[in-house]
Amino acid sequence: MTGPLVSVIIPAYNTGRYLPETLESVFAQSYDNFEVIVIDDGSVDDTRDQVRAFGSRLTLLERAHEGIGPARNAGLARATGEFVAFLDSDDLWVPDTLRTQVEVARRHPESGLVACDGIQFDDDRVLRAHLLDSQLRSRLERASEGVLSDFMYDSFCAASLIACPAQALITRRAIDVVGDACATPNGVQDYDYYLRIARSFPVTFHSASLARWRYRSDSMSGVAPTRNFRWSVLALAALERQQTLGTPGDREMLRTAITRRARKALAGAVDFRLSGSTPEPEELAKIYQLLPTDPVIVGIRTAFALPAPFDLLALKGGRAARRAVGKLASVVQR
Repeated sequence: MTGPLVSVIIPAYNTGRYLPETLESVFAQSYDNFEVIVIDDGSVDDTRDQVRAFGSRLTLLERAHEGIGPARNAGLARATGEFVAFLDSDDLWVPDTLRTQVEVARRHPESGLVACDGIQFDDDRVLRAHLLDSQLRSRLERASEGVLSDFMYDSFCAASLIACPAQALITRRAIDVVGDACATPNGVQDYDYYLRIARSFPVTFHSASLARWRYRSDSMSGVAPTRNFRWSVLALAALERQQTLGTPGDREMLRTAITRRARKALAGAVDFRLSGSTPEPEELAKIYQLLPTDPVIVGIRTAFALPAPFDLLALKGGRAARRAVGKLASVVQR
């Protein structure tokens, strides 16, 4: 394939205050064989003006507002690289991100995507020192050269192993197989895409901290207390789609993954409610319908249905009991 080796695709919607810093982190890369495609998704702030200030160093596509999935697909249609990196318009890379990602990808040509570690930040504060979870980091510590490459579909179904798109470099070969990004406007596009890739290709993780994920209270997922609930609800939608695609051998694994994710979603809903907000009834109803007889879900549903203040008392008591059981289980495992 001629032309740039990496296509960096950046959808942007009303992120003019963050986008220049994001683009500067791209153009500060120690690796230079890449193209940058910014898709303005119908912004009404100064996003387009901020992009145009970078001149011919990038390609700007302007579209009516349709959401991040269609915007990414517009970027894919224009991309020419052997690798694709989806970068959100408020996140950052360290200078050696692309060089390191490409080097790892070259050493593992069988992989559909390569994912690194990183941090989550809010201005000058580091909120999370790692984006990879502790279990995955432990496996990487034991792996040769801090790199783990394997078929990980089951692991991706069990958990969202990649926290933000800035961590991932995807091969053109994988994109040609799995097709466009999910176009539904519900924020599940990233996880849905990783699941589809992991079904067909090995995935490679490495321990280099290269991605900088910006925390924003005004993002699609909202403030921190609401995120566990909303992310889990969105993940359930992606797992349900996998049930229609998976083989018969996958179905039991997917049922287990959906049960665990639904319980996690409702645990997040409890935290959401105890923080002073109320989850959307439609989101709760969706979880209830998925597993109407699951004892954990029935218990939480019953507590939510109680009149105030008894609902809060029951939810607090249930949360305390679940945490006590979790601590006891961890002690027993030791």
